[in-house]
Order: sequence, then structure tokens, then C-alpha cells
Amino acid sequence: MIADRTKVGRRELLRYGSLAAAGVAVRGLFGGSLRAQTPPGAGTIVDAAWDFDGSGTYPFAHDVDGTKSEVSFVTTHQWDQPGTYFPTCLIHSHVDGDAKATSRRLPNLASARVVVT
Repeated sequence: MIADRTKVGRRELLRYGSLAAAGVAVRGLFGGSLRAQTPPGAGTIVDAAWDFDGSGTYPFAHDVDGTKSEVSFVTTHQWDQPGTYFPTCLIHSHVDGDAKATSRRLPNLASARVVVT
């Protein structure tokens, strides 16, 4: 299912596939997948990174070159402690597709609730 995420002014930034809630055992493997796209003429995806512990640091990033307006990613992660986690994928798009740009990047988030027992 594709869900509209947000609009800035009148321009839609990004659409993403929902990440579903999951339950895994400690040291069990979480598998997350995400599909992101920009509307026609609105640029391309230039960055995709994951934050698994809620720190906001996004230490794991996918290789993105800024040439595609639609991307799909699959990633896995293991937690060492029981608890409820919200793995989050941060996607940036850029109207000119400039993957090295530090300004004019449009961020969007998708996250899931994972209960580790």
C-alpha cells in the first residue's frame, strides 16, 4: 500500500510503503522493507538511512546515487535486549537529483513498531 506522507506548500515530497509492526525474539532477525518514490517531475531519491535504536543517528545507509525517482530497500537488524523499538528509515529527495547536495534536500520518514521478547 502506498500512503501519501506529507506536502510542503503544494508539492508532495514522497510516497512510501507502510512498514508493518513486527515481533521478534532477542537476537532474532528483523527484516524491514521500504519502497519510496517521488511524484513525476519532483526530483529523485538521494539518500536512504536507517535508525534502529531511536538515537536519531541513522548509522546504516543504502547506496543511492540520485538517479532514481523510485527505490526499494530491504534491510535486517538484530537487537540484544528485549523491548519495543521503532526502526525508522529516513529518505531524502532532491529536485535536481543531487546526491551530494547539503541544501534543498526534502526529508521523509517511515517507521515500524517492533516488540523484542
